[in-house]
Amino acid sequence: MPRARVVYCSATSVSEPKNLGFMNRLGLWGRGTEHASFQEFIDSIENLGTGAIELNAMHLKSLGALQARQLSYSTCDFELVDVVSDENFSAVYEQAARIFVDLYSALVKSGARKTEFWAEPLRFFK
Repeated sequence: MPRARVVYCSATSVSEPKNLGFMNRLGLWGRGTEHASFQEFIDSIENLGTGAIELNAMHLKSLGALQARQLSYSTCDFELVDVVSDENFSAVYEQAARIFVDLYSALVKSGARKTEFWAEPLRFFK
């Protein structure tokens, strides 16, 4: 990009909107925009949820302000491993799954942000 005046790089700007904070030249907040401040922009995105994050990414892509890439798996090797679990393992797994379902239900009822919740079950069940 030889004529670009500024190039921002972030591996997490789309998945975590807070990481857009240093990218003030994108024109997503500030004078002449819908959001007076970065915090107002973040509050709006977080209140609207995951769909708003995706729409924001699509908007930035349509302006040519965002390029998203995926890492290639062409040189990766994978091995499938069958694991035999006993009844005790299955019971613990089921109980943990019920706990996360209950936590999610409570979170939705409280009106809290759902985006931060999903990382926890992924870490646990990994």
